[in-house]
Amino acid sequence: MLLEKHYRNFILGGAGLDQSKRSKFREISEELSVLTVKFEENVLEDTNLFELHLTEKEDLSGLPEGVIEMASMEAKSRKKEGWVFTLHFPSYVPFMKYSDKRALREKMFRAFSSRSFHEDKNDNRTLAFRISTLRLELSNLLGFKNYAELVLGDRMADSIAKVETFLEELHKASYPAALRILKIL
Repeated sequence: MLLEKHYRNFILGGAGLDQSKRSKFREISEELSVLTVKFEENVLEDTNLFELHLTEKEDLSGLPEGVIEMASMEAKSRKKEGWVFTLHFPSYVPFMKYSDKRALREKMFRAFSSRSFHEDKNDNRTLAFRISTLRLELSNLLGFKNYAELVLGDRMADSIAKVETFLEELHKASYPAALRILKIL
């Protein structure tokens, strides 16, 4: 198994390619490296830019005292009155879990889920398209139909069909619970 894993890693690293394909492999890998770093930097910058600044005590309904205190300290560090919640996990997760204010949770959720997908300097849409195109090209160069085939080879769900079956089963099992939660919210 160890030998197979090492062999696979060499193959995925381009070791089985002829010189011209190896050169193309290197170009694609370098561009992917640059683009994925830029993608992550954009997400981090958008994460850092967002703040939910609250000044009304009733907007804190449902939040534990420790979460409120952390938001108060964040506001003070930004020289603001009240409370500041951010998209960083120590702030975002407890706010989403405990806040009684649906509209504020929705605002946080929308900000979190759309990071770097706005028409501004941190927009990742073009990067996402280029990254996916390069991953497909790299996969084809290595003899795979698509990127999913490439990455699934050494995973527990080692085929696209297994992943699709798993997702269908997960959907069937979780859908009723999701509907119940939706009714509560």
